[in-house]
Amino acid sequence: MISKFNFTPLIEWEQTKTAIQAFTSEIVHIQKSLYPAQSDHSHLALELHTDGIRSKNLAYPQKKLESIQINLDLKNHKIVSTNSMGSRQEFYLASIKSTHHLNQIIQNSIQSFNLPIQIPQPFTQQSIPTSYLPHQATPYFENISSLRRFVQSWKHSTAYPFSSFNFWPIRMQTSIEAFGDRTVYFKNDEGTFESPAQISFGFSTANPVIKEPYIFANPWPFKNEFTHRPLPSYARWYTESWEGSLIQLSTLINPITSQETLANFFNAVIQASASYLST
Repeated sequence: MISKFNFTPLIEWEQTKTAIQAFTSEIVHIQKSLYPAQSDHSHLALELHTDGIRSKNLAYPQKKLESIQINLDLKNHKIVSTNSMGSRQEFYLASIKSTHHLNQIIQNSIQSFNLPIQIPQPFTQQSIPTSYLPHQATPYFENISSLRRFVQSWKHSTAYPFSSFNFWPIRMQTSIEAFGDRTVYFKNDEGTFESPAQISFGFSTANPVIKEPYIFANPWPFKNEFTHRPLPSYARWYTESWEGSLIQLSTLINPITSQETLANFFNAVIQASASYLST
C-alpha cells in the first residue's frame, strides 16, 4: 500500500526506467495518430493518475462517440487497453520483451474490441528490448504519486488555477502547471502564439547533468532576477541547462517533514515570481 507521502531513493533501476520510457513513448506514438495536435504540445504527453500513466481518450475515427484508452498501470504492473463500451484487455508488463511486442499487444487488444480502428506500426524500425521489473517500478511510482497527492492538496492554498498532471516520455518527467493571468506572446518555428505566464512543478529522474532525481519549480518566462530571491536552504535556482529551481529527492525521504519541505519550496518560488505571473 502506498502511503500518502512516500518519497524513496531510486537505486539500480535503469532497466525498468528504460522500459517505462520505451513503453510510454510507444503509447504517445499511438496517441498522436488518433488525437489532434495541440499548441501546448499536450498531444505528446500522457496523463498521470492514481494507478499509473495513461493516454487521453482516443476517439475512433469512424465512431466519434466511442473511444479507447491505453493505461500503463504501474500500481498493478500491467498494460491495460479499454474502450468506452466497457471492454478491457490487460497484459503483465514483466512479460513484454520489446517495444514491438508492446505494439502488437495493443494491436491485438484493440482488434478484440471489434471496432474499426487502425493504430500505427511501432515508432522505431528496430525493436527496443525491454526488461520491466516490478520491484524497481514501485519506488518510482511512489515518488510521482506522492508528488501528485501533495500538489492536489497544496494547490488550494494558492490563488492560481492549475492544469492536470502530465507525463512527458521524452524527458521522463511528470509535471503540473499553475497559471497566472498575464499573457505571454512567443514565437517558434510554427508561428506566433500566446500563453499565460506559469510555473511548472514536477518530478524528474536523474540525468547526466543532474545526478540525483529531483523536484523542480520553473517559472516561465524566467527572469534572471529570480536567482537573487531567497529559496529555502535545501533548494537552489538552476540555470545551467534549463531555467528554474530544484530540490533533490533525498531532501524528501523523511515522511514527517516532506510535506512542509515541499510547501516551503513551492511557496518560495511562487513568491519570487508572483509579480510576473499576474498583471
